[in-house]
Amino acid sequence: QDWATLKVERVANVEIDRTEEIPQLRSPLPSEISLQPLRIPSGWQVTFNNGLYEIDPCPESWPDENPWWLFKQDMLAMSNEHFDRILDVGWYPEGDLVNGHYHLVIYAGDFLGELLYELKTHNRLELVAEIEQKIALISQGKL
Repeated sequence: QDWATLKVERVANVEIDRTEEIPQLRSPLPSEISLQPLRIPSGWQVTFNNGLYEIDPCPESWPDENPWWLFKQDMLAMSNEHFDRILDVGWYPEGDLVNGHYHLVIYAGDFLGELLYELKTHNRLELVAEIEQKIALISQGKL
């Protein structure tokens, strides 16, 4: 029987490490993962950006490692002083790619103020779209 030979260098955010006798899957190092690009209108200040990376939360991508350093409670915080709004993004529960989710919140004033918007999702692209849409609305005085 004939078998096909397939050369694969990357599988769902995982590198193939060929330094050992038997190739192994290796999660990318933090320095190899880019921050998630965002379209941010003027007037916003990024007050904290420690982890909204351009990588999807796929458990298959992390075979032997704890992804807590990427998927943690404190990922991104932004504020708009003119409209008195804050935006916060985290992953809950921290490091749990199976049961966890992104949690986006927008408050009037500070974290003790009125909760204006909340989203829980496992989908990074949905999160990015919602962040960009909501900060645009706020910048137009509509949220």
